[in-house]
Amino acid sequence: PVPKKDKLTQEIENILSEDLENLYKQLPENKKEEFKVEGEKAAGLIKQMMEKGKLHTRKVLGLIRRWLQLIPGVNRFFLEQESKIKTDQVMRLAQEEET
Repeated sequence: PVPKKDKLTQEIENILSEDLENLYKQLPENKKEEFKVEGEKAAGLIKQMMEKGKLHTRKVLGLIRRWLQLIPGVNRFFLEQESKIKTDQVMRLAQEEET
């Protein structure tokens, strides 16, 4: 059985996967699993940083960018824009969690 994910992990994964459904569907089968696993890893690392109170924008941006680079032929502008948007959303979530 798959372990149930906590609320924070789910929220982070939702932020990361937002607006990527169509891109995910277009990925070749062998890339889908890698993309999913790496996305879950990134979400886990972000959650760990949040829990330790050591969430740095630059690190989050790097994790998200590296994950999105798995998409073959991704437009560089799209990559930067999506990375920035998702990083901002994660940072907002972290602020909400602190209060």
